[in-house]
Amino acid sequence: MKKVLFFISIILACLADLFISHHDHAPFWWHKLPAFDALYGFIGGILLIIVAQALGRYWLQKDADYYD
Repeated sequence: MKKVLFFISIILACLADLFISHHDHAPFWWHKLPAFDALYGFIGGILLIIVAQALGRYWLQKDADYYD
């Protein structure tokens, strides 16, 4: 149920970005794309989680008999 609510909130945030924000004087071309900021933040968050898990798994985590 939490996952469904999470994805519904993401979809609603993207739809709100389509209708609410309108960049008349966008400094860059990607600011004119609808829902770009929401998708960029979501993808950045997912990548941050993946990188943190990979660092923890392959660099920080030691074998069970590491100190023996």
